[in-house]
Amino acid sequence: MRWYNAAAAVCATIIFTAGTGAATEVDVPRLGVSKFGTSRFGVSNLPDFTISTAVVGGNGTISCESPVSQGGTSTCNITPDAGYHLASLTDNDADKLSAFTQSSYVIYSITAGHFVSGTFSSSPVPGICGSSNGGTYTAIPGTNLCTSGTSSTVTGTGPWSWTCDGLSGGIPSTCSADTAFKIKMLASGTTHLTIQDAYNKAAEGETVLAQQITFTENLYCNRLVQVKLLGGRDSNYGATMGFTAIQGTLTIQKGSMEISGFIIK
Repeated sequence: MRWYNAAAAVCATIIFTAGTGAATEVDVPRLGVSKFGTSRFGVSNLPDFTISTAVVGGNGTISCESPVSQGGTSTCNITPDAGYHLASLTDNDADKLSAFTQSSYVIYSITAGHFVSGTFSSSPVPGICGSSNGGTYTAIPGTNLCTSGTSSTVTGTGPWSWTCDGLSGGIPSTCSADTAFKIKMLASGTTHLTIQDAYNKAAEGETVLAQQITFTENLYCNRLVQVKLLGGRDSNYGATMGFTAIQGTLTIQKGSMEISGFIIK
């Protein structure tokens, strides 16, 4: 027969010897809980702790393993929404942003409850020039200025330039486009696509300025006017940078023409 005395904190076992009617009582110490929090039968009595989370302002999620037994570990998975990044992370009001690695934050050796809180901000987006960048146009470009970012005002009279400003602190990009008009009349200020077109519209005594590029055309002069043709100019038609080439022929039938800074190929 076996009985347990809670007050005496002993477990007594009475052993009867068959045929004698005699009995022997043996006292056995109570099997209790050790100082380590685990019973001698192997059942854990360690407390559990809650890991709470919060996201201020939205734009992402924070999810931690909870509850966690004393001395355990909790992994918090942190996922920003598209276009956002983790801006701040606290654990029980202590800054833990530097402990955030590869989309997670890990709490080790837990001995109390934890409150993990974070905020998400828009990720910087660099300004990127659009397909108009580097193009050549007969009028100021007004579309396809930026692939990403916000376009500034297009400035210049050809060439033109503008800026694609980044978003949320992103790096800006400087963009530009060239003009197809490479010839300018000094007196009238008009620009032209070909030397022939400029000559046909030139008044008596007009000076025609040409940029330092190659024109593929046959120039035919048959007007009773005197025209000065100056080549090799920069994009602003100011400084002389070299020579303007004509890939073709030059024929003067009437009138006169003073030519400087040109090469006939």
